[in-house]
Order: sequence, then structure tokens, then C-alpha cells
Amino acid sequence: MKINFYKILIRSPLLLIAPEIVWKIADLALTQKWFWSFISKIFMYSHPKLNTNFAGIELDSPVGLAAGYDKNCKYLSSLETFGFGYLIGGTVTFDPRPGNPKPRMIRIPKEKASSSGLRKLSNKNRLSRALDVLAEKPSIKKDMWIKRAKEYEKNINSGDPVLIAEVVRDLNKKEDSLEQQSYSERQIYLTALNRLSNEYAAVQNLEKKMAKNKLEELLNQ
Repeated sequence: MKINFYKILIRSPLLLIAPEIVWKIADLALTQKWFWSFISKIFMYSHPKLNTNFAGIELDSPVGLAAGYDKNCKYLSSLETFGFGYLIGGTVTFDPRPGNPKPRMIRIPKEKASSSGLRKLSNKNRLSRALDVLAEKPSIKKDMWIKRAKEYEKNINSGDPVLIAEVVRDLNKKEDSLEQQSYSERQIYLTALNRLSNEYAAVQNLEKKMAKNKLEELLNQ
């Protein structure tokens, strides 16, 4: 029997604690670089497929941490062990920014998702149609990339799994064709695949990694 240690031993206890305190616990944990260095040796994942060249800079991964999370640059030495391709620490403003009044961190129960402005998950029929789209032949468009990119981003932001699946299908490249894909194309593809994987995992009650693997199997048939 497979046991999810993260959900049982870490996530469940943390959900019993106020979000603001959990945030402080996370901050304290990030000061322990020795721990994250040890963990990274066990769980670190790298693959040539993730290697990215951006503006002449070689990155191990296209996934990075943007400015804002570690605004005081206190945790960069720990965060660099997480496998990010790049880190942006700190930020500069003309005047001090004290931030929003506390509590800043909240949890939204599933039953209140709609009243909080969060959309409902897709139904299984709509998701099934999205999976059918992944198995179809890519749609070849001859428009300028800027126009196509805006359309792809609009489809991704719509939240409709069928429209997102069309983006994934059209931008998917076989491993031996990745060199033909631009950086921006790859970023949009990964964003769409991530959104679709999250939706599929939530509707089918699967682990995200398993959901992503199933989608990639469909794409590579």
C-alpha cells in the first residue's frame, strides 16, 4: 500500500495551524541551508530536456523564482538548492512598503470557492473532450508568432481545458525536435501543460505527476 508521507506527516498537521504561523514556520525552515542541501542530494532532478538558453545565458531549467518571495535576500542560499534555473532576490522601491495588514495569509474552504471568485473545476465530460484533443493532429497556423502567442495565452487564461489542450497539442514537440522550438514557445507550452495537468489531477483525484505523465502519453501516441 502506497503511503503519501507528505500529506500525512507534513500537510495535515500544518492545516491545523493558522496560515500566518505556517508561513513563519516555512521562513524558519528556509534558514536551515544544511537541511535543504542534504534533501536536494536525494530529490534533485535534472534532465537535458530542461536545459534552456536565455539571452545567451545557459540555465539548467526554465523554471525560476521571480522577485518578491525573498525580498530581503535572506533565503537565497537555501532556495538555490531547490532546482530553480535562476533566482531573483530582493526588490527596490522609492519608498518603504510595510505590506498589507495582517492576517495576510488565508485558506479558502472548497465549499466557499465559488463565492470567493474561484471558478469551478471542469466536469468529466469536458475533460474527456480535452483528452481527445490531445490525440488529434496539431493545427498548423501561419500567423505571426506574436499574434499566435496572444491567442495561446488567451486560451490558457480562459480556464477551459479544451482550449488549453489545443495549446498543448499545437506546441508539443518530440524530444528530437526540441531545438526547433523557441524559448517563448516552450514557456507557453509548459504553462499550458501545467494548467491542464492540475485540472486533470484535481478532477480525477490523481497526483499531479501521474496526471502529467498520462497527458504526455496521450501526446506521444
